Amino acid sequence: MSVVARLRGVRKQRGDFLLDIPELELGSARIHALLGPNGAGKSTLCSLLAGTSQVDAGEIDFSGGAGGSVGYAPQDTGLNLTMTGIENLQFFAALAGFPSRSFAEVTDGLIDGLRLEPFLDKRCRDLSVGQQRQVHVATGLIGPPRLVILDEPTSFMDIHARNRLYLYLDKLVKEQEVAVLYLTHEIREVDRLASECIVINDGTFMFSGRLSDLSESSDDWLVVGPPELTEHAGEVTWREHEDQIVVRTTEADALTLLRDYPTPGELRLSPPGLESEYVWKISRAR
Repeated sequence: MSVVARLRGVRKQRGDFLLDIPELELGSARIHALLGPNGAGKSTLCSLLAGTSQVDAGEIDFSGGAGGSVGYAPQDTGLNLTMTGIENLQFFAALAGFPSRSFAEVTDGLIDGLRLEPFLDKRCRDLSVGQQRQVHVATGLIGPPRLVILDEPTSFMDIHARNRLYLYLDKLVKEQEVAVLYLTHEIREVDRLASECIVINDGTFMFSGRLSDLSESSDDWLVVGPPELTEHAGEVTWREHEDQIVVRTTEADALTLLRDYPTPGELRLSPPGLESEYVWKISRAR
């Protein structure tokens, strides 16, 4: 694995919000899942790496010239809805600096892999939202780039389109050693795709490393419930998450808490694993 992008001391202020990334590396031939609650700074980080926003402090170093080879599919689609699918792909290929004569080469495998043929000759305004999303995501994969940044790419996609994207990303990573930064709220996608994981919350860097290091870091269970849960939790460790309380404890104590709680239907138990560790990371200490 080689480092495609390295961030050092990166800071970005937007109003009262500050994104602060002391150090982060994105390696080739890896899918890096980017996790965090709404407003954590994930999209801000993506825009900095894509060059659509500039850092206030620090530096982003693209090793081996990768800065000129970044594909970006942001959360909001940038398609021209009056143009056809193929015209949009050609337009974004030109924006990326590819001459028109090389269009077939830089989309080789992409159109077939994502099965975009039915959308190519239709104006994008006549496509469903999910179909538009598929064309939009494809615009970030043209080339392919050395670094691909996808911001919640599977929103509105059906299960078949999602699976085609997963398989295509697997192929890019294995055969062309592309680095992928994949922003999602879906833990199942992280389990399916990623080998590395980045967690940020309130603009603060919480975790970066192997997915297994996060998912296997504890044998504890979580119990999530209303604020009244603290009255029954005793001396066990708990944190706040949004308008709920998160209790971290053993399986036996979690089951006892569920049994003794007056309204157990208000509680949710989460066994050890990636989702539990992620929720605990983004919860606030009391």
